[in-house]
Amino acid sequence: MKKTNHQDGPVSYPPTSSPAPALSPPCSPMSDKHPPYSLLDELDQRQNEVLQQLEALDQRVETLLRECLNRRQPTQEMAASPSS
Repeated sequence: MKKTNHQDGPVSYPPTSSPAPALSPPCSPMSDKHPPYSLLDELDQRQNEVLQQLEALDQRVETLLRECLNRRQPTQEMAASPSS
């Protein structure tokens, strides 16, 4: 079709090849099996992971400190013993 000026009459356009898609029905609420995932859930999970890593690190530090102290004790005892 030919496009015309408003002075000559209304503007007309060629028909579209397909009609506008129908709107989909509203989304149904999610089931209880799969609750909605949120940023808060992600942050909570990441916080738990960091806390677990900190606990593991704390255990490693305590183990290393015990080993270090056990190695130093015989050296300190030998230094404190009177020499013959």
